[in-house]
Amino acid sequence: GRRSPTTTASIIDTRSFTVTTVELPGTLATHNDLTGNGKYGFVSLEAIASNGPHGVAVVDMDAATVHAFYAIPGSISPHGVRWTANPNGRGEP
Repeated sequence: GRRSPTTTASIIDTRSFTVTTVELPGTLATHNDLTGNGKYGFVSLEAIASNGPHGVAVVDMDAATVHAFYAIPGSISPHGVRWTANPNGRGEP
């Protein structure tokens, strides 16, 4: 990946092949994963200190917006992300 002042994720509709771009907080998106139902995407993000913290963005795939951002204080280079079902048995978020 290449660092830039902004980072984006592209959501591709596999039926129409239209692309929707979502701006993410960070300078480099490294990995992503989806919930089993495809409702949310998780993107690990690196950031240069002046542009914000490293962390994980949660993208609402239907709304094409950042639903939440979870900073990882003290991290140097978050790398990889994996979603797993809610351990309390409630299923999808």
